[in-house]
Amino acid sequence: MNSSTPNALQKSYQIKAFLPNRSKKFAKMLLYIGFIGYVSTSYADEDKLIENPSNPYITDSWVVNYKSDDFTDKVTEATVLYIPPNFGEQAAFFLRCKPYFTNFSMQYTEQEKNLTENGKLPNASDKFAKHGYVYDDKQDMKVTVGDDSENYTLSVGGQNNHLTKLFKTEKTLQPGQLGMSWFYSFTFKEMPSFRPGKTPDDQRDFFTQLNQAIKQQKDIKFSLKADNGHKRDFTMDTQRMVKFIPPEVMDFCITNRQLK
Repeated sequence: MNSSTPNALQKSYQIKAFLPNRSKKFAKMLLYIGFIGYVSTSYADEDKLIENPSNPYITDSWVVNYKSDDFTDKVTEATVLYIPPNFGEQAAFFLRCKPYFTNFSMQYTEQEKNLTENGKLPNASDKFAKHGYVYDDKQDMKVTVGDDSENYTLSVGGQNNHLTKLFKTEKTLQPGQLGMSWFYSFTFKEMPSFRPGKTPDDQRDFFTQLNQAIKQQKDIKFSLKADNGHKRDFTMDTQRMVKFIPPEVMDFCITNRQLK
């Protein structure tokens, strides 16, 4: 793991971004032998960037972890996380990016009473209820990017074990409160032919919207509606996202990828 402070890590990226491509390997050599103002113990292997570093808990911040090849500088895997200032009321967004796929997920909290139907929580996965996974149901989701709106129906899950495992927070899950999540997965053309699987049509449509929003730097507005009519609305600020996240990470995760 990289033992540098957030400021040093941000500085390492700034040096890397400033130098022409031919100079990046030379810059790495200088970093390794200590000719540039600080030492990064695993500069070529893994970088961590924090938009708004704070102690003991990070909040209202994008957090990026990524690995790149020592000599080509090509990103080989990454995670991209947005931690909102008021998690629960506001959603956290998370991308897990691998060579063959990227997963996009949203997490937030909900009161059990807002999702009950006839006094019970719908649960399509009730065999997991004893493990705390007490809600699993289809919800309608409207995603709006500028003038473009698309409607989806997706599975949304709720559990009463923990607030979130994406990041550390001073908040704790309260009685009657659920940690909520949903995710989509995008399978890329690099996936070997002998491994089955492709991106379903609805998730392909969302991938297109996500790409559009990032490239045009337009907010993504999510509106979720449960079967009982309960609604939640969230917004993802892609302009701020693009401003902070290194472009090579965005390309690897979403913007320079083609679906299988």
